[in-house]
Amino acid sequence: MKKVLLVVLVLMVTLASVSYAAKAVRAESGMKIGFGIDNGLAALKFMSDAFSGTVGLFFQNQSQGGASNSTFVVGGKGVFNLTGGTVPTHAGAGLSFTSFNNGSTFSISGIYGAETMLADHLNVGVDIYPITFSSTSVQNQNSTTTFQLLTGTVYCYYLF
Repeated sequence: MKKVLLVVLVLMVTLASVSYAAKAVRAESGMKIGFGIDNGLAALKFMSDAFSGTVGLFFQNQSQGGASNSTFVVGGKGVFNLTGGTVPTHAGAGLSFTSFNNGSTFSISGIYGAETMLADHLNVGVDIYPITFSSTSVQNQNSTTTFQLLTGTVYCYYLF
């Protein structure tokens, strides 16, 4: 319970500071800042006319029958805009790290996608990961390496 309250407190402080700082950053650099959901992570987005980047977090703790399982994920991506217009396309790369009770996974992906503004502040898009490389290490076992082809995600952000 303490972990959940700590996570909620950290998210509240982060969102409050982002909304306060967004006005100053946008006024000086033209960069937009927002928050939303991206690839299952609660994420922050930094966006300009030429590029954008995101950083996201996920935490889950399950207790059942006296056993506790925790999962922590941190991920991010950086993309450069390829085209302009109403639905600009972009390409870049993404990284993620997942930690679970007895192991971890590291992934790197290529990204191609498109996004648009549905309303004044609502940014939605889709990313296709043409190839993803993942390495998983589990305690007292061999590590595994996987390649995935053509996966993807849909995301949504509120931009300040």
